[in-house]
Amino acid sequence: MVNRDATRRWTKRLFDPLLGKRRVEQCGLRTYDLRRPGGRRRFHLRSNADGSAVLLIDATDAIHLNPTAALLARLAFDGVPVERAAAALRRQFRGVSAAQARSDAERIYALVERLTDATDRCPTCTITSAAEAMVKWQPPFSVPISAPYKADLALTYDCNNNCRHCYNQCPRPRAAARSAEPVGSPLKKLVSESSGATAGLSGSASGISPKHTAGQAGSGTLFQQAGGSSTLSTKQWYQVLDRLAAVGVPHIIYTGGEPTLFDSLPDLIRRAADLGLVSGLNTNGRRLSDAGYVESLRSAGLDHVQITLQSDDRAVHNAMCGAAAFDETVRGLKNSLAADLHAITNTTLTRRNIGQAGRLVDFLHDLGLTVFAMNGMIFAGGGLNCGDEIGVEELAPVLADVRDRAAQRRMRFLWYTPTEYCRLSPVELELGPRRCNAGEYSICIEPNGDVIPCQSYYVPVGNILRDSWPTIWESALFRRFRNRGADPRAAGLPAPCWECPDLPLCGGGCPLEQDHRRSVSTTARESKQAEMRQTEPSVHA
Repeated sequence: MVNRDATRRWTKRLFDPLLGKRRVEQCGLRTYDLRRPGGRRRFHLRSNADGSAVLLIDATDAIHLNPTAALLARLAFDGVPVERAAAALRRQFRGVSAAQARSDAERIYALVERLTDATDRCPTCTITSAAEAMVKWQPPFSVPISAPYKADLALTYDCNNNCRHCYNQCPRPRAAARSAEPVGSPLKKLVSESSGATAGLSGSASGISPKHTAGQAGSGTLFQQAGGSSTLSTKQWYQVLDRLAAVGVPHIIYTGGEPTLFDSLPDLIRRAADLGLVSGLNTNGRRLSDAGYVESLRSAGLDHVQITLQSDDRAVHNAMCGAAAFDETVRGLKNSLAADLHAITNTTLTRRNIGQAGRLVDFLHDLGLTVFAMNGMIFAGGGLNCGDEIGVEELAPVLADVRDRAAQRRMRFLWYTPTEYCRLSPVELELGPRRCNAGEYSICIEPNGDVIPCQSYYVPVGNILRDSWPTIWESALFRRFRNRGADPRAAGLPAPCWECPDLPLCGGGCPLEQDHRRSVSTTARESKQAEMRQTEPSVHA
């Protein structure tokens, strides 16, 4: 049984104002920002209509709570003494005995106490035995949710790099984007109707590359960023943040293009912090080479930063980025670490840098990083035709080597790319489960406010400032993404996926890669048929 005196002491200790407790509430989203000896930890308690809730820890771990646990967790975080919490439980739920109410309250309070230990790198890995009896572990990706946990805000599609493998598409027509959602249509059809042709990236290697223009969404309009209205205004982005907080999205990632080219970025971070949201930044790191700019982001409330670093070799990195970026990027990484931001890197593995993947781990370790990420080619934009992609069969031994090097140096290696487990299983490689979370746990807001499933799947389902949240969340495309396991055929997955036992965890891999392989297969078949027709002898009457 939980020690009651210890529970009382913990309640006083945790919620002592001197420890910097801060609570922000936005409709069904409560934020608790706790600063305790050993560090800081942020919690988001997102309530559902039936009284259940999800508790998110530092925007990375989730615990789903039934109505009883949700009530008790809220009272624990609000600093209500355990005796009063037990009484509140009995008032709200009939038939609960005093002993049972007290026991349940003490267990949930003990669970919350364990989770608030800021010195524990994995708060959910070692839950106290007192709470374990109340915790039912669910398979990954198995609990339906009412809103994503994360929203990527593509503030601009301009960029001061010019990576030929970049997934940003330019130009692309906006016609038929929202109308192309007949139920049961394969995802490939939606992409072909809405995304348009892919063009090569343009612009100076040292200047800003105009990838898109965020014009008004509508029939026939284009993203052609450098010349017209490039993005929503700062005030409109405030409205976007307000809207996301209202529907319960706790985690914001500023991305692009290159988000540091958006002048009001510190103001957006500050607004998100006022709403109780966690802010992260995906960047090429070049502007972070200015330590003063890094401090402006940190002081505004930036929590973490991911910097793209393609190689430890200056020449390779610059060639892949299409710009002399290496020195600024590395300096930006060092400045981020010095500012005490949680900093990681991400690397796209291609034929240009795959031979240096292991060496990169050593380079990052020497810089002081403890976490880094890698991904394969994203088959959108320049990634469709650059020809540098690595087959999954070739990736497996490279990933195993990177994994082992990271473990030897006590680093954490994150693998981002969702793959078909029958071709490359991240679970078998001991990289953890990985599945496409587009339109479910994550969404992306484009520079004009359009909502798309992810940063590289350019099929808008609505506009965050004009359309209702139910219209966006229950759109046919988003439902197909979320229902792949229940109806893989309607989702456009190939026949081998339909009865595969790994489908709930795998999700069929990346939809963009599926579409790319189908397109390549169709093109090859059509070319072969054309060749055969040309070699057939002519028959004359």
